[in-house]
Amino acid sequence: MNKRVRITSDEYLHKDFHGAISLGFIHLRECYGKDLLKEYWERLGRTCYRDLVEDIKERGLEALADHWKRIFTAEDGKFSLRYDGDVLVLEVHECPALSHMRSKGYVVDVGFCEHTEVVNSAICREAGHL
Repeated sequence: MNKRVRITSDEYLHKDFHGAISLGFIHLRECYGKDLLKEYWERLGRTCYRDLVEDIKERGLEALADHWKRIFTAEDGKFSLRYDGDVLVLEVHECPALSHMRSKGYVVDVGFCEHTEVVNSAICREAGHL
C-alpha cells in the first residue's frame, strides 16, 4: 500500500502521479513531437497554476519560494533556495519525483526535468517576473 501524505487540508500526495505524467509526456512526445509537448507544459504553467500566478503577482517571488518549499518538503526532496539579486534560484539536490520513479522502475521521460523549467518559466512570465 502506498503512503499518502497530506499536503494541505484537502490535498494528498501520491508519488505514483509522477510515473503517470512521465508516461503522458512520452506519449505526447512520440505522437505529436517535442514542440507540442513544450506548448502543453507552457499551458500548464499559465492555467493549472493560475492561483500561484495570482499569489506571485500579489506577494512577489516569496510566493513561489513558499510553493517550492511546500512541495519539496512534502515529497522529502533535497533542495535549497536562494536569491541572486532579484532572481529566486531553486537548486534541486535530489529530485523526489525522479527518486520515486527510479525506485519503482517507472520509465522516465527524457524531458522530465525540462518540464519543471518550462512550467515554472511560464508561471513567472504570466506573473510578470520574466
